Amino acid sequence: MTGWRDPHAPWDAPQRMYDLYNVSTIQTATHQTLGTNVPLIAWSKQLNICLANGTSFPYSYDQPVPNWVQQNQRHAYYAAVSYVDEHIGAVLQVLKDERIENDTIVVFHADHGYALGEHGEWEKKSNMDIIVRVPMVIKVPGITDVDGYNHSTAGLVDLVDVFPTVAALAGLPLPKDVDGMDQSFLIHATNSTTNKKQDAYHQYPACGMETFNQVRMGCNQVPANQFNYMGYSLRSVAWRYTVWYEWNQDTLTPKFNESYVEELYNHVNDDSRNMDEWENVNVVEDHLDVATVMRKEVERFFFRLV
Repeated sequence: MTGWRDPHAPWDAPQRMYDLYNVSTIQTATHQTLGTNVPLIAWSKQLNICLANGTSFPYSYDQPVPNWVQQNQRHAYYAAVSYVDEHIGAVLQVLKDERIENDTIVVFHADHGYALGEHGEWEKKSNMDIIVRVPMVIKVPGITDVDGYNHSTAGLVDLVDVFPTVAALAGLPLPKDVDGMDQSFLIHATNSTTNKKQDAYHQYPACGMETFNQVRMGCNQVPANQFNYMGYSLRSVAWRYTVWYEWNQDTLTPKFNESYVEELYNHVNDDSRNMDEWENVNVVEDHLDVATVMRKEVERFFFRLV
């Protein structure tokens, strides 16, 4: 197993990776502020936007940084991604050189996404799709390397599914008491639209806050008994739903019977090609029936209350 910290601020990549891109042609975010009807608790300022020379730029949920600054930061991000690509290529070359390429299942995935000005956010601490949804690629000898194989899936997968899925692909028994489920059937093209899961799950806390109606402060290095709120999020094929509860610092559980705020975003026809186009309008008031069902699922999955 190997991993890389990049792409992640502070940016670190050799100049040759920057030279791969023309900064003047790099696109900026289309939706550069927090969306319509989105509660302020959904937004957090978790990163200082700073140029290589030390110049910093203020920003907020309704005040984005200038486009040229966005291009500067995206340029650095792209360079860091390319640097990781180079290292991945080196690892794959070793498999070839050692003649174990055809005996090795390769799984590549990120641990989180990264906002680059979308929703007016930067970095990763969020329940938004652009943060929670990550790329994953699996190469299986004898399956994905056959002629004409070019397959992606819309099936819902959590990262906890990787272990049981790889175990099944390798023909190994699944150890007891592990989270996740075997999703190996999604590797086969005939199952590309089949789902075993109805929802994928995520949560993220909020600290240093007195009300829902303010931007979220970070919880880095903050113990759970000092959280103020917790956001629980479900992603189905058609929707992302997030509910923020007040946090009981004594029991370390949400206060289900007290006030809460909700987010609901329509993902019908989302082909994942441009994540900037989604989650810019909170439609919870127009779809209270959907929100009610998904809130019950939050309580069932996280706390077995239903």
